[in-house]
Amino acid sequence: MADIEENLNILNIIDLTKYSTLIRVVRVTALLVLFARKWKTLEVYYDNIRTTKERLEARNLLLKATQQITYKQEISYLKNSDKFKEPAIVRQVNCYLDDEDLLHCCGRLQYTDLPHDTKFPILMPKENYLTTLIVQSMHKMIMHGGDCEKSTHIRQTYWIPQGRQLVKRIISKCVTCRKIQGPPF
Repeated sequence: MADIEENLNILNIIDLTKYSTLIRVVRVTALLVLFARKWKTLEVYYDNIRTTKERLEARNLLLKATQQITYKQEISYLKNSDKFKEPAIVRQVNCYLDDEDLLHCCGRLQYTDLPHDTKFPILMPKENYLTTLIVQSMHKMIMHGGDCEKSTHIRQTYWIPQGRQLVKRIISKCVTCRKIQGPPF
C-alpha cells in the first residue's frame, strides 16, 4: 500500500500544459481533491464552495508533486541524511522539509520579523511548466511591471534558481509588454 501512495502523483492525473493560468490549475486541482475526498468518504455534500483553504491545499499539492519529480534526490537526502552525499542545492540554499514535505530555503532573512513564506521561500525548479505559470501569474498580478519588481514579488514566496533569467525570458514573450516597449529606434 505504501508503494502505491508513493507512486501516486497528482501530475500523473492532471496535465498542466492544458491550462494557461495558475488560477485554473489550482481550481481544477482543488475540485479534484474535493471530489476524491467526497468519493472516499461516500458522504453527500450539498455545498460546492471552493474556499481559500482548499485552494491553498491544492497549490501545495501541486508544488509538492513538482518538487518530488524534480528534487527526488534532495528530498530523500533530507528525509534520511546519513545515507547519501549532500546534494549541491541543499548545501547552497540550505534546504529543509516542512510538515507538508515541501522544500524550503533558509537564508539571511530567517532572523527577521517578515512573514514565514518570505523568510523561508519554497524551492521551485527553473525548467518546469508550473514555475512558468507562477511567474506569468505574478507578472499579471503586478500589472506587467519590470524584471526587478517581478523578481522581488516572486521571491516573497518562491525561490527559483536562476530566477531572473526565467523572468526575463517570460517577459520577452509577453505581447502587452512588447507593445508598450515599442519598436527599436
